[in-house]
Amino acid sequence: VCEDNQYSVTQRTKEVTAGPGGLARASAFGIPTMEVNGNDVFAVLDIAGRAIEQIKKDHRPMYLHAHTHRWLGHLAYDKGLYRDPKEVASWKKQDCIQLAAQSLLKAGLTVQTVEELRAQANMEVELAMKSAEAAPFPDLHEAYTDISDAHDRSEKY
Repeated sequence: VCEDNQYSVTQRTKEVTAGPGGLARASAFGIPTMEVNGNDVFAVLDIAGRAIEQIKKDHRPMYLHAHTHRWLGHLAYDKGLYRDPKEVASWKKQDCIQLAAQSLLKAGLTVQTVEELRAQANMEVELAMKSAEAAPFPDLHEAYTDISDAHDRSEKY
């Protein structure tokens, strides 16, 4: 999955990447590609599910290119002054959480239900962060677990 926020640190990627970009590069290596609006969570869910099914069926890689944008600079101290404020404002109107909420409301959910879902999701993220921060670092040898069958399949390519 390539989460393409259209910038490579402080430079627009299209200005520093020869050719049409990641999709063309993956295709050149014979890797099937898919493309999605990375700000549409339902489209991402759908296409990622289809990609996973295809990967499991073919035992081959796929390249999923998700177009999005970052609102802030590349690093904490980066004020993003190299970007047009109108561009950032335009992308903020395409906020994935707001778009998802609008889709749920259009599908018939109530405002209260959407807000309850948002609160539940926020709580799950908070609990996951606390759990991750409290967990010990894994042993270095664990980096190589659960990959033996992938190695066995590599000779097919």
